[in-house]
Amino acid sequence: MSNPTALFIRFRGWATVRLATEPDPPDEPRGASGFTYAFAGEPPLDRIIRMQPNDDPKFVRSGAAFGWGVFVYDAFVIDKEAVVTPVHDLVGARINLHGQPKFESRNWLLAPPGWEPIVPFDLAVESKDGKAVLRRTAPLDPKNPAPVWQQPLGTLLAQGAKDLWPERETIGSATGIWNALTTVRQRIRVLEALKSQETHVLRRQCLESRLSELRYALARPTDARVMIRYFVERFSVSMQGADPIVPSEGPLENLDPSLPWLVDFWAGAFDCDLLAAFFNGSLQIPFRPSD
Repeated sequence: MSNPTALFIRFRGWATVRLATEPDPPDEPRGASGFTYAFAGEPPLDRIIRMQPNDDPKFVRSGAAFGWGVFVYDAFVIDKEAVVTPVHDLVGARINLHGQPKFESRNWLLAPPGWEPIVPFDLAVESKDGKAVLRRTAPLDPKNPAPVWQQPLGTLLAQGAKDLWPERETIGSATGIWNALTTVRQRIRVLEALKSQETHVLRRQCLESRLSELRYALARPTDARVMIRYFVERFSVSMQGADPIVPSEGPLENLDPSLPWLVDFWAGAFDCDLLAAFFNGSLQIPFRPSD
């Protein structure tokens, strides 16, 4: 690898996002008047984005037709002559957000829904055992350490999403979900089968509550429980936090910790039954200039 200019890391996968929905307040722990709920025997809604849900299975609902977690599926270096060199060792690495990150809209109090930032933003590329290979933060304002609710709106919007849009082709190509009602029907069949085998009282009631919500959605094709599956929020974040973690040896030892790292991604295919979202994007890290 000669004269490398930048490392690109592409990632995708399913995370859990257990949050209350309007008109519930953002700190509603169980769900009352929105369309997401924490049912009997489940932990409360806490708004935390968990990119590796299997690390704490109590936050994972049964019935998913996919594997949990956000992982690297492609990584490569581009040099000055535009030659692309794969970095096979990073494929399969975990993508994680640390510090209990949340979508910080708070029902329009901080930013409009679809324009909110994720705070804190502390992104890591990790080995299978959870050890950080690359890691850096993106403070809302490195010069203003005030909490998120004391930050100016312009600061929040600068790092926030760029609105919430229906993108059926994007969702279908990334997740295979081309028809949201078909997904609802399939989930109903799966949960009915699980319920028929469940003997634990609380787990059985949880399955019945979830089925009730899915049947409600199936009867109302334009309901938010259905249509939200087609929407995406797009983010572009410049990571400029101090003291990033970079490899000290090997082919990536000359990554530049002094310049911003750029991460572009979308979150979408929101699943109000599993309390999940799909994340898809890329991280770009520059190398130090070669002599």
